[in-house]
Amino acid sequence: HMDEVKRECTSDERSPVIDPELRDLLPPITDEEREALTADILKNGCYSPIICMEDMTLVDGHHRYDICTEHDIPYRMVILDFEDKLDAMEWMVNTQKGRRNLTTYQLGQIALKLKPAFEARAKEKLAEYHGNQYESGPLANSPKVQSDAVNTRKELADSVGIGDQTLSLIHISE
Repeated sequence: HMDEVKRECTSDERSPVIDPELRDLLPPITDEEREALTADILKNGCYSPIICMEDMTLVDGHHRYDICTEHDIPYRMVILDFEDKLDAMEWMVNTQKGRRNLTTYQLGQIALKLKPAFEARAKEKLAEYHGNQYESGPLANSPKVQSDAVNTRKELADSVGIGDQTLSLIHISE
């Protein structure tokens, strides 16, 4: 993704847009982590850029954004070329998995939050599929459509890196 960086801007030029769905996707950091991050930013400034979508929706850096805003510290924003919101969400999960030790349960909770976005994308693909196949009559009973529901859980599980059986257990315990 990093080679696709289109633009960069600073906090005095623009402000990011907060999307609650993206903000609340990942489990919150602990008070200790937040204090450490605050101390680091106060001492060294915000050296990691905040990542945004093209419409300036904040993808990565919600905590840094809060701290910088609270203490009036400038920050940089890098705009990455995400396909859609789901693409951004999957990128967030992958980035955070590298930084934080998320439990299987936490990853399952994240997967469940991704579900509406996955279903929306599946619907879009289905509409395209039906549009392309329209000349040859209705295909509601085609194997492709039938298997979509099963695939969604597997795709969800894959997107956060846990087994689909594990995900079904987390579903039940909700």
